[in-house]
Amino acid sequence: MRTLWIVAAAMIAVAGVGGVVTRAVAIAGRGPQGLDACRSAETRAGLRDAILTRIAARGGEVDGAFAFSLDTPRLEAVDYTADRTVCGGVARMSVPEHRRAALDGVSELSDSVRFMIEPSRTGSGRVVALIGGGDVMANWLGAPPAPPAPPSPELLQAGYVAEAVEVVDAPADPEPVEEAPPARRPVERATPERTPTAARAPSPPVPTTPSTRPAPRRPVPAPPVRRADTPPPPPPPPARPSFDCRRARNSAERTICADPGLADLDVAMARRYARMQNNVDGKAAQILRDEQREWLRRRDACETRSCLALMYETRAARMDRMG
Repeated sequence: MRTLWIVAAAMIAVAGVGGVVTRAVAIAGRGPQGLDACRSAETRAGLRDAILTRIAARGGEVDGAFAFSLDTPRLEAVDYTADRTVCGGVARMSVPEHRRAALDGVSELSDSVRFMIEPSRTGSGRVVALIGGGDVMANWLGAPPAPPAPPSPELLQAGYVAEAVEVVDAPADPEPVEEAPPARRPVERATPERTPTAARAPSPPVPTTPSTRPAPRRPVPAPPVRRADTPPPPPPPPARPSFDCRRARNSAERTICADPGLADLDVAMARRYARMQNNVDGKAAQILRDEQREWLRRRDACETRSCLALMYETRAARMDRMG
């Protein structure tokens, strides 16, 4: 009986040692763990592919020239049993030179991201899954929304812009002057001299009554003088952008026509574009026209005033860099 107990204890010890050895071998065969896994080169490459996949899913063009980096990587959670690591950081992607014109001159995009590293289902290597963030890059580099209508060709001509500026600079119509009301004629009272004799009736006899003192009359207060109603202030002058508001093609142009501040930005943009178009020629003029056409398309897709104001601001900054 004692022999059986010794044999059983030996088997348990061997099994335990074997289990520890097997677990140690499994851990040794895994890749980097913890923060090392978050900032490894393999992880950065997988995160870049995950972001490019999201851009392609939104209709964007996946370009291999996008340089990618991950700033301030941090460790959020580790599951050693499932060999799964959750990390976070700030993803940065530089935009190639030939793509910056379509993005209003933006050269770099950044966004806070969260991602998970886990073994591949096929057992070969690891995969990186994007679980949070990345929408800023996907929205900018994805396909933009289709515009309601293409911009009118006349908006790209300097002559039309100059004519629109002249209309804006024209003096406003003078306000009508209110005429004073005609003076009232005094009312003439009838007197014995002006009353016809035929219309005069014989006066009744005065009764003979004792002389009595008439009761004093109470003073009647004078009616209050009512001042003429003060005319309302004149309405503010209508907004006058560089285009004819009667021919507004979409909601963006109608918003500009209803906002004097946006109308002023539009006039300033039209003047700058006309000056730049007159000062360049050849390939530079073609690049300027292409950028203006693309900018008009993105501006017409705006649905709020803040979006329109931002579009004018970024376009003005782009023109400053172009000189």
